[in-house]
Amino acid sequence: MARLNFCIFCEYSLVSKQGTPSFIGVFSEVIVKKLPATRGRMDVVVNFFPDDINKHDLIVVVKSPDGGTVKSFPNHVTPAASKESDVGFMLAISNIKFEKEGIYNFEILLDNNKIGTVPLTIKIEK
Repeated sequence: MARLNFCIFCEYSLVSKQGTPSFIGVFSEVIVKKLPATRGRMDVVVNFFPDDINKHDLIVVVKSPDGGTVKSFPNHVTPAASKESDVGFMLAISNIKFEKEGIYNFEILLDNNKIGTVPLTIKIEK
């Protein structure tokens, strides 16, 4: 079965000509002045180990603090070079709206199987 290696939130992500990924402005919480708040841009970087070398459907589902779905981001991921290779995916999200304070869970689904959940905390500036 596939497994999540890591998932991070950052301001921007890129891959160099040599294939090295870079993550700029890594964060796990967002502090806002008031709600609702709209985040201009953020990247969600997902890295996982597949159990095969096939093409996969990767879905990132954003869940609100009360468990409702905020937004879903379906994508297709290219096959891994081998069964032992990890696969990286960088998702740029723009203008996502956060309605309330609390923990938003980003569920990572690979071929409709949940391989992990990563929390993002939204706080109001005090």
